[in-house]
Amino acid sequence: MKVVQRVAAVTDQEVTKLLPLYDAIDPEALDSLTESVVTSPASLEIRFTYAGQQVIIDGRGTVSVEN
Repeated sequence: MKVVQRVAAVTDQEVTKLLPLYDAIDPEALDSLTESVVTSPASLEIRFTYAGQQVIIDGRGTVSVEN
């Protein structure tokens, strides 16, 4: 939900107007991957496109959105 909320804020859209996240990436796999990085979270970086935006998630769970 964090990704969807961040993209909605950056694109000035309502969360309910965005396509489901699973159209871009498997949310359960994404959660599993970010939760499994315990020893070296700084080494993780996940990038994918969602709603026309480049989404970057780091090992600390920080979500960044770029055009």
